[in-house]
Amino acid sequence: MFRAGPARVKPFPLHCHVVASPRLRVKSKVWLEADGRMIFSDGRLQLLLAVDRLGSLRRAAQELGMSYRAAWGLLKVTEAALGVRLLAVTIGGRAGGGAALTPSARALVRRFLQVKRRVNRAADRAFASQFAGRPRRRPAAP
Repeated sequence: MFRAGPARVKPFPLHCHVVASPRLRVKSKVWLEADGRMIFSDGRLQLLLAVDRLGSLRRAAQELGMSYRAAWGLLKVTEAALGVRLLAVTIGGRAGGGAALTPSARALVRRFLQVKRRVNRAADRAFASQFAGRPRRRPAAP
């Protein structure tokens, strides 16, 4: 049986200058936590946006490839943590029922998107200050 040893990675030399290239990007991910538990993230944001567009939690969950029960559970965790209702739901009947975002849900979406934009701008500035326009280190002359 073949056994691979531990991977050996050369340490990144601190004196080395890295030059930004079109391929090099900084990325960040934003989510909200309460008591160490994630309560809102891009996935739940997409779920709320889909409910708003489709008028149905079931159709939104289906479009995102998740079960209705999973989608409902995610939103219930967020609602409990924030102490607000996110969906105004109408049950079946002749019109078929549906769901709409509450004003609290709309405010959450708006504020979360604003925080994401600000975090991304700050990350871009930090990246630019550390990587953009840094001179290449020339090898010493013989």
